[in-house]
Amino acid sequence: MGLHPDGVPNQKNFASDSEKIDSSSDSISSDSEKEFPAEELRYILKICTNLTKLEIRYEPTSLDEFGNFIIDPLRPITMMTPLISQLSNLTHIKLDNYNDDNTHSSEESLVKLIEKMVHLVYIRVDFIKASFPTCDFCECPQSVQPSVSPLGVHLASLPSLKFIVFFHADCFNLDWSKLDWKGELEELTLHYCFKVSLRALHAFCSLFENSLVKLSLYYVPVSFSDDNLAHILPESERKLLFRLSKLQQLSIFNGYPIELLKLFREASNLKQISVKNVGEMCLEPLKNLMDHEDPIWSRLKSFVFCEDRDFETVELRTPEEISDFIAHGAKAGIKVEYGLVGNERHQCWSNDGEDAWRFKEEIEERKKHV
Repeated sequence: MGLHPDGVPNQKNFASDSEKIDSSSDSISSDSEKEFPAEELRYILKICTNLTKLEIRYEPTSLDEFGNFIIDPLRPITMMTPLISQLSNLTHIKLDNYNDDNTHSSEESLVKLIEKMVHLVYIRVDFIKASFPTCDFCECPQSVQPSVSPLGVHLASLPSLKFIVFFHADCFNLDWSKLDWKGELEELTLHYCFKVSLRALHAFCSLFENSLVKLSLYYVPVSFSDDNLAHILPESERKLLFRLSKLQQLSIFNGYPIELLKLFREASNLKQISVKNVGEMCLEPLKNLMDHEDPIWSRLKSFVFCEDRDFETVELRTPEEISDFIAHGAKAGIKVEYGLVGNERHQCWSNDGEDAWRFKEEIEERKKHV
């Protein structure tokens, strides 16, 4: 028996600030501008019917009673939706939800938008509202739903799909692991998906134990103890080992990174691990994971550890602690990198000694992928 995931951090809009429109014969990248170039973009979408890649700042639109897109003249981007839905040759689509009130896309409207894109390899969507909210944390009326996620059902039917990237998606749950997935997923990114349980994540990843190469988790999965609502792993969840034979890259940011890392001890092909810390974490447990005499991951070559200065519980490490941490990894053949992010005045990055600090540009680039 668990508890509902209430009181999780507020959602934030991390959309890019860049404003540009690029087009070519096979791809479009479009960001929202002060004056939306509606006519130009409509023209491009009409003539470039063989587009294979589309990245666009997207404002969700609903469906009417007949299942058609509702077009809002005051929101020009919605006029593009029917045209986008006809791009049947797309293999890559990124829908960056960009609006002032963080309106979520419905699963039904997303399925309507992408249903003809049968060759999709990569999909990224921000802010998705679950059609059938499901609780994977306790036994309650929402723990059993008569219907399964429409988006999950559709994505499972795509034989070419290899990359799923979700930000603020409420629809991902345990039922996704019960679907018959036609594709062999290679990358899964779940950021700010506050309703994903460890059981749901484990069951889903297990479907792709022989294909998943990269896994990025940010405030995912959520785990609560019955005692004090702390973000710790109950004893029953510490047995959920991720046996992912192809996994090479793992990124973790949540309240219990050490415990979660240990669940990947049988992912024997791991080469790169990134951990972001927001609380009081001793470096010793991390060093134990890089024991040169008895390594958990014999192929591990890179370990990135960053701490967020925006959290008051994060304390500055001494130079001696950092140097010892880096040297310990080097002894095991692992390049250890340590850095601070969050507070702009304190942004810095230390690596294995070849150069002492990295500059803001590199940190910002790394943050785009966190």
